Amino acid sequence: MGAVVAAVGRAARHPVVTGGLDAAGPGVAEYFATRKREEFFDWHGTVGPWEHDQYLTAF
Repeated sequence: MGAVVAAVGRAARHPVVTGGLDAAGPGVAEYFATRKREEFFDWHGTVGPWEHDQYLTAF
Protein backbone atom coordinates (compact mmCIF):
# COMPACT_ATOMS: atom_id res chain seq x y z
CA MET A 1 0.00 0.00 0.00
CA GLY A 2 2.67 2.48 0.97
CA ALA A 3 4.52 2.43 -2.35
CA VAL A 4 1.58 3.61 -4.45
CA VAL A 5 0.52 6.32 -2.03
CA ALA A 6 4.14 7.44 -1.63
CA ALA A 7 4.61 7.61 -5.40
CA VAL A 8 1.50 9.76 -5.76
CA GLY A 9 2.83 12.02 -3.00
CA ARG A 10 6.21 12.34 -4.69
CA ALA A 11 4.58 13.11 -8.04
CA ALA A 12 2.36 15.72 -6.40
CA ARG A 13 5.46 17.49 -5.09
CA HIS A 14 7.55 17.24 -8.27
CA PRO A 15 7.66 20.59 -10.08
CA VAL A 16 7.73 19.08 -13.57
CA VAL A 17 4.68 16.91 -12.86
CA THR A 18 2.71 19.63 -11.11
CA GLY A 19 3.71 22.19 -13.71
CA GLY A 20 2.55 19.95 -16.54
CA LEU A 21 -0.77 19.12 -14.89
CA ASP A 22 -1.44 22.66 -13.72
CA ALA A 23 -0.81 23.90 -17.27
CA ALA A 24 -4.25 22.44 -17.99
CA GLY A 25 -5.69 24.65 -15.26
CA PRO A 26 -4.97 25.74 -11.71
CA GLY A 27 -5.37 22.97 -9.16
CA VAL A 28 -5.33 20.10 -11.66
CA ALA A 29 -2.23 18.55 -10.07
CA GLU A 30 -3.80 18.47 -6.61
CA TYR A 31 -7.08 17.19 -8.02
CA PHE A 32 -5.24 14.40 -9.84
CA ALA A 33 -3.25 13.42 -6.72
CA THR A 34 -6.38 13.40 -4.57
CA ARG A 35 -8.28 11.24 -7.06
CA LYS A 36 -5.39 8.79 -7.41
CA ARG A 37 -5.19 8.37 -3.62
CA GLU A 38 -8.95 7.82 -3.43
CA GLU A 39 -8.80 5.36 -6.32
CA PHE A 40 -6.10 3.36 -4.55
CA PHE A 41 -8.01 3.20 -1.26
CA ASP A 42 -11.20 2.22 -3.07
CA TRP A 43 -9.31 -0.56 -4.84
CA HIS A 44 -7.53 -1.62 -1.65
CA GLY A 45 -10.85 -1.98 0.16
CA THR A 46 -12.39 -4.21 -2.51
CA VAL A 47 -12.76 -7.94 -2.05
CA GLY A 48 -12.90 -9.69 -5.39
CA PRO A 49 -13.52 -13.23 -6.60
CA TRP A 50 -9.88 -14.22 -6.10
CA GLU A 51 -9.96 -13.26 -2.42
CA HIS A 52 -13.24 -15.13 -1.96
CA ASP A 53 -11.81 -18.25 -3.58
CA GLN A 54 -8.50 -18.09 -1.72
CA TYR A 55 -9.60 -17.09 1.76
CA LEU A 56 -13.31 -17.52 2.35
CA THR A 57 -13.52 -21.06 1.07
CA ALA A 58 -10.52 -22.16 3.14
CA PHE A 59 -12.59 -22.44 6.31
